Amino acid sequence: MASDINAEVIIVGSGVAGALVAARLAAARVRVAVLEAGGKIDRTEATERYWNAVIKVPECPYPPSPEAMHPITNDLDFWYRQSGPDKFKSTYLKVVGGTTWHWLGTCLRLLPNDFKLNTMYGRGVDWPISYQDLESYYAEAEQEIGVAGDSNELLGSPRSNAYPMPAIPQTYLDKASRGRSPARRTKCGPHRKPEIPSRATIGLPAAAVPAASRYVLCRRNMMPRCTCSAPRQMARRCTNTPPQYLSSLL
Repeated sequence: MASDINAEVIIVGSGVAGALVAARLAAARVRVAVLEAGGKIDRTEATERYWNAVIKVPECPYPPSPEAMHPITNDLDFWYRQSGPDKFKSTYLKVVGGTTWHWLGTCLRLLPNDFKLNTMYGRGVDWPISYQDLESYYAEAEQEIGVAGDSNELLGSPRSNAYPMPAIPQTYLDKASRGRSPARRTKCGPHRKPEIPSRATIGLPAAAVPAASRYVLCRRNMMPRCTCSAPRQMARRCTNTPPQYLSSLL
């Protein structure tokens, strides 16, 4: 089968990284082929599987197949082989579109000190590159995938650009809990974090995405980005998304 592929570049995996690389190469008229172990997802069928699942976890709409196995949140020993008291709990998918089908969309940058752990804290090893070496690429990636965030909020990672989309407003509950919780005295509590408003906008320039569709998430006829407990500040928005945007973007 491999001999039937006519391409200058072959990318393994059709998740967000592979898709963006493929799009950039194709725009430069490079012949690209993307290989994916899993199949295409039918959104209606996936939604039905989620509703019918007894245990609601991110992977239940996307059952593993023999040729595309992946970990499951409620059974970490199903796919991972690990020992020790602390198990690795992150999961991923092997389907067309990769884990963009179920992720929280959080897009935080590493901190400058993360690149020099040994120098700063005497732990691990320092990276051979610095945060500043990657900063412009962080900015470019945020523009490509449409990250929403407060550009004036200091998160410890210096920025050379603004987020392509404004921060998603906090809900009434977010604001109320922040004002009433003892955590406010320690500057903890609900914060708006840089995140992706909707997987429907992946691959589209931020300016090309209708404002209402930036908040597509967990309407009853759609799958949530990761789980039903979607980011609170977005859950209230999604019910107001005009259906015409869904049909044009999905």
